[in-house]
Amino acid sequence: MKLILKNLKKVLLKPGSLITTIISILAIWTLFLYFKNTELIIGNLWITFYIIELNLDIFIALLFWLFIWSTIYKIMYFAWPTKKTMWVWSIASFFWILVSGCPACSITLASYLGLASILSVLPYHWLELKILSFIMLVYVVYDTLKTLEVCSIKKSKK
Repeated sequence: MKLILKNLKKVLLKPGSLITTIISILAIWTLFLYFKNTELIIGNLWITFYIIELNLDIFIALLFWLFIWSTIYKIMYFAWPTKKTMWVWSIASFFWILVSGCPACSITLASYLGLASILSVLPYHWLELKILSFIMLVYVVYDTLKTLEVCSIKKSKK
């Protein structure tokens, strides 16, 4: 646990990472609060559902940015990218964040794949998916911080 806290400190003390994380989380939280119909959710699904959903949104936003910054730290630690690879990495990261981070885009992608009708039968109005994504993000952030400065790629013997 000490190693994870030490690595978390390394990641957050990088220039721009802590400030960007705090601003992003506040922006995401503000957008969540602004676009959620609080009265409708509380009226139909009760206050407990709303509190769980709001807390999951906050923690998912926090874990998402911790994952982003720890991944950037790890990439920069092992190999500083060239201009060409940085362009490719930036474009790929944009699409990765768009698809995995934006619920509206993910739903659109799910409907193209024919998954929206399957997801509509979930009994807790997709809260299950938020809990699953929260658990997966906790694992990924934990694993990334645990092996922050460890390369697991083995050299081939020639």
